[in-house]
Amino acid sequence: MPADEKTHRARVALGLVVLLGAGLLAAWLASQISPAWTNRYLAVFVGPVVLLGGIGLAQTRALGIAALAVLVFLWADPRTIALTSKSNARDVAASIEYRPVNTGDLVISTHPEQVAVLHYYLGDRFRYATSLGAQDDPRYLDWTDVTERLLNTPPTPTARALVDKLQPGQAVILVQPILRSYRWNAPWTRLVKRRSIEWERALNADARLRRVESFPRFGLRPPPRGVRAVLYRVRPTSRSTSTPAS
Repeated sequence: MPADEKTHRARVALGLVVLLGAGLLAAWLASQISPAWTNRYLAVFVGPVVLLGGIGLAQTRALGIAALAVLVFLWADPRTIALTSKSNARDVAASIEYRPVNTGDLVISTHPEQVAVLHYYLGDRFRYATSLGAQDDPRYLDWTDVTERLLNTPPTPTARALVDKLQPGQAVILVQPILRSYRWNAPWTRLVKRRSIEWERALNADARLRRVESFPRFGLRPPPRGVRAVLYRVRPTSRSTSTPAS
């Protein structure tokens, strides 16, 4: 191989190594300020790694062919289960549709960014709200100052205002993240976890509502990542029943 070609290949390899190192370092430093890293973000480094692997295989000849064979064997398992089981939101949405719910009933997501997923599966027949309040357009979440906004949105009066707009017999479907299946240590997720618990307590304490059921149930089985739902029904006498003070 000509010397200038070797030099060019070495420079390309060095550039890829620097790109990988700088990207990983920047991600690590950012996560020290706000813990938000998850393993799937490593996908952005696949391109440089593949190029580096190609350079290495070309240099190692027989050893490179052996390494490529091992790589093909590992790729034989595409790990699609990890992709298809990321969330059970679709299954929970189907379970909601099988319940006695009607157009105009209220779906509340205590994990605000889940509201778009719920709307995708449930459609426009329901009203939507999050722990931030009513959602005029549930197809997206406005992330502007969202942590501060959630801190300044107390569950009990917010829930009370939402129930005030419902008629006797209507359903309230509270959709919460499954808290046992994830670590909730970052500032945002920790606040979401706290608000999820507080919202269920607030609705349980509202005398205008009757708690019907919660689903799915997991018992002692390890729960999946995703959501669970609690179904409430506005009591027929709700208009004459006072709501407990917060």
